Amino acid sequence: MKPDVKLGEIQTVFDSFYDPEEGRWVPWLSTVPKYEINKDDTYLALSIPTIDSIRMKNLAVMLL
Repeated sequence: MKPDVKLGEIQTVFDSFYDPEEGRWVPWLSTVPKYEINKDDTYLALSIPTIDSIRMKNLAVMLL
């Protein structure tokens, strides 16, 4: 049985990136501010960051 994991806890190498300035592995989820849903936004206006979207956005920025 897999133990419970806290949000943002590193499980695999894909859940984090190496920050050379801090000299340590940092979880992707800690690189973005907490998402707050605006009650006035429509459903289509929501763009909730996930670990996958955060990782892909940062990798695309680094490659460009």
